[in-house]
Amino acid sequence: MNIVIFEDENFDNFYPFSINHSPFEIRIGTNKNLDRILNIVKTLFDNYHIYLIVRSELADLIEERYPDFSVNPKKIPKGLYLNGSAIYSHELINFFLSEEFKYSNNNNLIAFKNHDDIMVEDFYSFVAKSLSVTKNVEIDYLNYIWDLFPIVEKEMLLDFDTFYSSHDYYNHISLIKVNDDKIAISDNVQINAGVILDASNGPIIIDQDAIINNGAIIEGPVYIGKKTVISSGSKIRSNTYIGDSCKVGGEVSNSIFQGYSNKVHDGFLGHSFIGEWVNIGAGTNTSNLKNNYGLINISLNNKIIPTNHQFLGSFIGDYTRVAIGTNFNTGACIGFAANIFNYDISQKHIDSFSWGNTDFVDLDKLISTIKIMKERRKVDLHEQEKKYIKNLYNKLVIKNKI
Repeated sequence: MNIVIFEDENFDNFYPFSINHSPFEIRIGTNKNLDRILNIVKTLFDNYHIYLIVRSELADLIEERYPDFSVNPKKIPKGLYLNGSAIYSHELINFFLSEEFKYSNNNNLIAFKNHDDIMVEDFYSFVAKSLSVTKNVEIDYLNYIWDLFPIVEKEMLLDFDTFYSSHDYYNHISLIKVNDDKIAISDNVQINAGVILDASNGPIIIDQDAIINNGAIIEGPVYIGKKTVISSGSKIRSNTYIGDSCKVGGEVSNSIFQGYSNKVHDGFLGHSFIGEWVNIGAGTNTSNLKNNYGLINISLNNKIIPTNHQFLGSFIGDYTRVAIGTNFNTGACIGFAANIFNYDISQKHIDSFSWGNTDFVDLDKLISTIKIMKERRKVDLHEQEKKYIKNLYNKLVIKNKI
């Protein structure tokens, strides 16, 4: 069976994550959405092949990340087509397999079976034409990045029911567990003295090789990813989902770390999305509530977008580094690989590659720093990613300087 997972033309709504990612890569609870789809597909088919359809400038980077899948083939084969911004269940995918109709939600094409090949250059015109005749389907669909926050809590409950916990972990005898039946701890986890795991309001999952240091308080629902380290005295509040290989401390609430990012020290982070390879300095705080308790608007793609959310913090793109003592405004959006210092709290948008308030980072120094960051985690900076960063820099910085 061919499974075609495509990004639609709303990808820019995921800024800054979408600068170098497709929406299907975003973390939803314990897994990226692509992995959630694959976990369902594996239960339905013994033989299948995955095709990923993304914007052309992202294709080489996605192909490097997912070498087992076909990315933007010249001819997309017949099969089941799934929008990578929708959140699927086993039942829904089974339903789409049994139907011949095209399904949409709020004028977004969600899923359909296709019996003919499509040339890749014709794909998005095919999607546009297909929307003229569809059936509506009730499904969670991520139109904007902040749509994650109400959805991820629901998915976390499902994740807990399927998470395997061997109970082969170390904990100090002083560990306090509240509502033990809703706490799942994986292999080789280390939980040090004075830790409190409180699952009164939702499940807690601590994944393989994670370390929870002295005196940390974790209040579910919370997911702690593989090889992630929680600092001593941390307060990890409800609806926080931390990906693999992060280092997180201070107070964190209702936030998502995509993976490989650091916020080791004190400071408050609330209702925020943190990309990969981000470093947040000591004493950094995010405002997540306006002084007048009003709904928050966000500047996105040169438009002011009403979010209909009362609580929203910051959205920080990959490879951005934040200086100590920085305070971010409510609904701040920070682009890719920015170096933030002397931040003016009135700013709600910071361009990619910014150096402070008035300049841009040096590309060669940035690449060198990224290599060092990755080497510390025993990860390589691959050629396609390096090429993508250089092309993005030329597009966003060099051409603007000319």
